[in-house]
Amino acid sequence: MRLTTADLVVLTVLSFERPMHGYELVKLLEERDVKDWAPISRPQVYYSIRKLAEGGFILPAKVHAPALGPERMVYKPARKAKPALEKALGEPKWVEQRTVTPFTSWAALALMAGPQTVDTQIKRRKNFLKAEIKREKETLKSLDGVEARDVGVARVLVSVEIKKFEAELLALGDLKMALMR
Repeated sequence: MRLTTADLVVLTVLSFERPMHGYELVKLLEERDVKDWAPISRPQVYYSIRKLAEGGFILPAKVHAPALGPERMVYKPARKAKPALEKALGEPKWVEQRTVTPFTSWAALALMAGPQTVDTQIKRRKNFLKAEIKREKETLKSLDGVEARDVGVARVLVSVEIKKFEAELLALGDLKMALMR
């Protein structure tokens, strides 16, 4: 069975955090802004839970609480979850490809845009980048004083994103000049 990114996120959270049901899992992913590094929707989470349960990667956990229906079934990782995660995370696809953003595509095509469009879009991108830098710096502040392995990884990843946004912000002036020639 091929595990998708959504499947891997669900398995990782259940393995790293604690057994939980789908609703809890969705809320946790939203609270932690997982969408910033793994584009996963609520329906994908529930689909992954069903798929992983059918594949024997997760199992119902014994919980001392009344049953709240199938959507509130608490799951835990099965024994084969860890080896499956290890195998999937060892695939070259994770480290040997580039991600093309819509902005990169726009910039490559913008030679056909007029000066007003270029100016407007560069300003929009600049505002977006500044807002993202501010948001990510606030995320870093929220991690101050928290010591945990996953928080250390989060700090590094957020710092990398800030540096990428700052580098792009610096390059926007050069891009604008090149497009306006």
